[in-house]
Amino acid sequence: MELKINVAISEFLNLIKMLPVSEKKKIKQEIENELSSDKKQGSRKLEELLKNGPTLTDKELSNFETVNKSFDKWTKKLSV
Repeated sequence: MELKINVAISEFLNLIKMLPVSEKKKIKQEIENELSSDKKQGSRKLEELLKNGPTLTDKELSNFETVNKSFDKWTKKLSV
């Protein structure tokens, strides 16, 4: 069974303000847990993306290093 209620945020906040402090603390903890869980899931997704992402082959890495060295030499000549 599911119950959906349309309550404006201001109404919801007013209801919370009427609660005792102990209940407010419980709500706060639940919200913090939810936000922490969402953040952890986002971190996991990024971690998985990075782990499963493309990598350079040995040939591509060698080419990158060569181009990088050439670029370094070129920029040093410009700064002199």
